[in-house]
Amino acid sequence: MFVYLCVSRFYVRNLGRDRDPSPVVVLAGDRVLDANEAAARRGVEPGMGRAICKTLVPEAELLAWRADDHRDSQRAWLEVCCRHSGAVEPQEQHEAFVDLSAHPCPEDVLGRLAGDLRDAGYPVRWGASVSKWVARLAMEEGAGGSVWRDPAGFLAPLPVARLTPVPPEHRERLELLGYRRIGQVAAIPLERLRAAFGADALRIHRAARGGLSDPVRPIYPPLRALGRFRFHSPVEQAEAVEAGLVRLARQLAGRMRAGDLQGTRLSLTLETESGAQTRQRDFAKPMRSEASVLFALRLLWRSMDVREPVEALAAEIPELKPSDRRQASLYRVGAANHGEQTEPALAPLLAKFGEHAVRPASQLEQTRSKRVLRAWKDGLGWI
Repeated sequence: MFVYLCVSRFYVRNLGRDRDPSPVVVLAGDRVLDANEAAARRGVEPGMGRAICKTLVPEAELLAWRADDHRDSQRAWLEVCCRHSGAVEPQEQHEAFVDLSAHPCPEDVLGRLAGDLRDAGYPVRWGASVSKWVARLAMEEGAGGSVWRDPAGFLAPLPVARLTPVPPEHRERLELLGYRRIGQVAAIPLERLRAAFGADALRIHRAARGGLSDPVRPIYPPLRALGRFRFHSPVEQAEAVEAGLVRLARQLAGRMRAGDLQGTRLSLTLETESGAQTRQRDFAKPMRSEASVLFALRLLWRSMDVREPVEALAAEIPELKPSDRRQASLYRVGAANHGEQTEPALAPLLAKFGEHAVRPASQLEQTRSKRVLRAWKDGLGWI
């Protein structure tokens, strides 16, 4: 589940002007960014142009948006989001995408997230779906979280103009062809779309069904990787905990991979009914891959004294630094057949440079001196 969060009246509230009896509007250039209740009652909305705003409310006080005025408040509400997800992608200062798909019950986590934000003084409007653009549209349409299980059903009655992943010229053409609703576009056979729109047909086809699921980029917090996972119910079995650790490793590695970063310090926190306990360790070798992070998480888990069922896991790698850019492993975590994974990658190289261009290390011929030393070691135990 991807969630789009929008903090209501973020800018006027942060400036202490949300309850003013007179209209107050925050402008970013010539665009309305925010308005207090008095201005909203007169028809002023975010996204509106400055000229229209002045026509509606000539006496409104216009304030210029400055990012530095709101940076601390932005950081505060995003930190609340980080308590529930390791993948937070800010947009403007009052909005962000949050990935809750790692949780087995994302609806429950979303409810806690919205409650925590409200308690911290940041009431939010939100939408949720399996793709970011539909989640944002769900917020704008006031559909909340009911969309994510049936995005196609939510989109069907909406006008084609709301099919934002599709280029505007294609949307106009669809309307000219008589397709006024997204549901009508979804019912068009792919072959017919290809005949009319060529290479863009598949994009139109998928978008009309609520697809085109680009991932949430874990870019907040900067230079810090966070992972969160809450179990559907408290668990005691080692296999269930291991599955949670794998999820954490995937989240942390994804964050580092997105920024080409690495880290050497890792902390693991587990939550139980009676409280939380944390273990932290500095590692000699930097972690940058899913395998290395999972190995470190397992070490920390084994060092913990766990006597109660575990409700949630959280992990953090702080002080990330640019990666050394060493060659990454060809194999994913838990892979059983390495040959099947490497063959697709090696096939183009072998086709271009010949079958002897790439060989496994086991096939390389060693010098006589190395063979003698190896035999000596095997026979006498010398190292």
